[in-house]
Amino acid sequence: MFDANMALAKDITLDARTKLLSLLSRTLADSATQREIDLDAVKAHPVDLARIIVAAMDGIKDAQGASSNLENGTKLLMRLLQAAMTPRAA
Repeated sequence: MFDANMALAKDITLDARTKLLSLLSRTLADSATQREIDLDAVKAHPVDLARIIVAAMDGIKDAQGASSNLENGTKLLMRLLQAAMTPRAA
């Protein structure tokens, strides 16, 4: 029973992660189309950037046990992404 529950939880987690990546990719693409962000500045496609964001968040979350702070790490990542993708005036 435990193994069945763990398998189900893994499926749910993977499904949620897939949905998160899809939503994040779509949001990044829409933001780029509206010129709210500049993906050319980071030379990335929306799906690639979405994968990196999710992976970074996983890493920040996992590092929390190593005396890191989840909230501060998340804020730093968001500032970095904002700086890298903010459209520059011509």
